[in-house]
Amino acid sequence: MSGSSRSVRLKRIGAPTPDTRHLVLESADEQPFDFEPGQYVCLSTTLDGQEVDRYYSIASAPSGSGIFELCVKPVGDGSPFGDHLAHIEPGDMFECKGPGGSFRLANPVRDAVFLASGTGITPIRAMLLHLLAGEDDPNTRARFTLLYGARTPEGLYFRDEFEDLARRRENFRFWPTISGPEKQWSGLRGRVQDHLQEALVNQRQGLDFYLCGPKAMVHDVRALLAASGFDEQAIHYEKYG
Repeated sequence: MSGSSRSVRLKRIGAPTPDTRHLVLESADEQPFDFEPGQYVCLSTTLDGQEVDRYYSIASAPSGSGIFELCVKPVGDGSPFGDHLAHIEPGDMFECKGPGGSFRLANPVRDAVFLASGTGITPIRAMLLHLLAGEDDPNTRARFTLLYGARTPEGLYFRDEFEDLARRRENFRFWPTISGPEKQWSGLRGRVQDHLQEALVNQRQGLDFYLCGPKAMVHDVRALLAASGFDEQAIHYEKYG
């Protein structure tokens, strides 16, 4: 992991769902925090005299400031650090190492399909916010589709934000899908990989793919793409669990 350790302060905290926390952190020295969309950091603190840490993907686009965001699921993650995050308040301090990780946007930017499940949306949110930040940016010439899956509608973190982006930007499609037995859901159903072929719309060249989620989902999507003849170099992924 590149970058030295620095102190960061919790600026704001939100709860998109009962079991997640949206953290806005700022550098204690107010110096810029440089990273690329898709990278992660390691947060640490001292509990009962012992240092504990956890790795989290950055959820925000680079801004040139010392502020960055994380979306974490501390409840029931089985770690002392996760339990600690469930009770933090603005002003709490952490040590932060990073950024690190090779899950990054390809250069040059091309048309792309993003696939995420659960908290796998975190680094992909950073990528999409970066790509769709400016109306006059060259990235607006590329087209992006986000396939995002969860068991329930409540598990679609940042759903309102993605729906707003899809309304405002002609080059962005948002396709949420629910795998659980949700009676009130009128949108797509099933896993994200169930809708991959539909998202391709017969496009077989000039595409990149960004995958983030459980190992099984990433494995299945990679196998589907390989069977469809896509180059492995065009498939960028990060998996967990």
